[in-house]
Amino acid sequence: MNWPIYSDTHIQMEIVDQRLSMTALIPDQQNPYDGWMVSQPSISDFYLVVSATPAECSGLDRYGLLARASPNADRCYLFGFSCDGQYSLRIWNGHSFKALVDWTASPYIFSGADQTNQLAFRAEGTKLSLYANGDLLTELENDSFSEGAFGLFVGAVNTTGFTVQFDDMAYWEFP
Repeated sequence: MNWPIYSDTHIQMEIVDQRLSMTALIPDQQNPYDGWMVSQPSISDFYLVVSATPAECSGLDRYGLLARASPNADRCYLFGFSCDGQYSLRIWNGHSFKALVDWTASPYIFSGADQTNQLAFRAEGTKLSLYANGDLLTELENDSFSEGAFGLFVGAVNTTGFTVQFDDMAYWEFP
């Protein structure tokens, strides 16, 4: 993948041991901030997967995938896991988040620090399927976005310097 590595007041990105490391620098319980990046190409129907390993974390510190994002990610789907073993699917419209799937606990997600989870997002037309470690979490219909770039995100609610290492990202397009 061609990741635009950068840092700002909210997030730090770097390559560590051939993995992408993303750190949410400042936790915020009142107004949680998600820092992200997107890569190319723009794809419409696909299966997207990544392995992610959070460091020290707690509660709703979160990480995950962006899908069908505009080039500057002012609109996208965000599929994420939290440190306490929950998942969600949200829409970002450039101004606010809308939950399509509220934070939901799952026995398929390994909770806590130093636990590697595989997140997978499948999109075929309006059908969206979410997976944790190879197990189906949920399926739903949504037509908000039909194509776009993909990427990764991290956000801290509780932990200063919440860091996640991402590895083995891949995607397959459907005809």
